[in-house]
Amino acid sequence: MKRKIKIELNSTDELRIKIITFFQCYNFELLEINNESVLKFKNKGSLLDGWKSNPLDWKSEISIIFNQNSLEVIFNIDTSSQMKTYEELKVWEIFIETFQSFLIEGNTKNSTLISAISESKKSRFSYFGWAIIGILIGLSLNYIYSKFTNDFSILIFILIPFIVYIFLKQRISYVKLKKVI
Repeated sequence: MKRKIKIELNSTDELRIKIITFFQCYNFELLEINNESVLKFKNKGSLLDGWKSNPLDWKSEISIIFNQNSLEVIFNIDTSSQMKTYEELKVWEIFIETFQSFLIEGNTKNSTLISAISESKKSRFSYFGWAIIGILIGLSLNYIYSKFTNDFSILIFILIPFIVYIFLKQRISYVKLKKVI
């Protein structure tokens, strides 16, 4: 997911320290400071990114480009190993809004962000429940197949991931459609 925003400001003086403090509060690491006009922050990815319940812990890189009286902020979030549920994407939207609010008004909407992260964690557990149901259905279908044919099938290694994928995809689509309506 890539998102680019531009924020008009009256002054960019002493903003660097505030921005660095803001991102460090959310465990982003200051990657580099290119000359006077660019700040880069990142969260390192790992093989466990797909299991992280807080979307702000996903692999991401944020570049902040200072212009005369504005900032250009580029959020580059690696969602390749994620389910990309409505709740997870909402966390990032609220995080971006919180950052904008911090720069423009000087305050943050931490309670809104914390609430969105909590909702994302709850939904993640719900999706794990749906994945378990998919696994159980796949095992049941394999059991029935092996009883009728008296043969253990390697089909289970294809069937279970396929059913889990279908269950999760359907559930994510259902929730996104429900939130739109």
